Amino acid sequence: MFYNNPLTIPVMGLASLLLEDWSAQNLRNNFPPESRYSLPIGMFYSGIGAIGISYATAWCIRATSSTTYAMVGALNKLPLAICGIFFFASPVTFGGVSAILLGFISGLVYALAKIRGMKKAGTVLPLSESKA
Repeated sequence: MFYNNPLTIPVMGLASLLLEDWSAQNLRNNFPPESRYSLPIGMFYSGIGAIGISYATAWCIRATSSTTYAMVGALNKLPLAICGIFFFASPVTFGGVSAILLGFISGLVYALAKIRGMKKAGTVLPLSESKA
């Protein structure tokens, strides 16, 4: 994240200078006087939030694994899909219900595989010699 963002600054700055309309009228339209100072502050807080999310994502992947992170990201959509069916009168189709069931079953299979993998890892002999 740190190296990607500074490398894009020159490219985006040049593209902005060449392709954007920097006239006074356009600046007045995009930054009206009543929100001229609060809008950049909001942009700053949004950037800080994005840095926090990127850091939390990297920490979560380091603490678990990229596969676990991807599975959690996929499985967190299941409750939203179910709520959409119940609360927002979303059409109940065979494809939608089967996709929810398939996602739920895949989460169970992954959890069982993870548990079995942890049990196997506990019975494996150490690979390095101990100095006794």
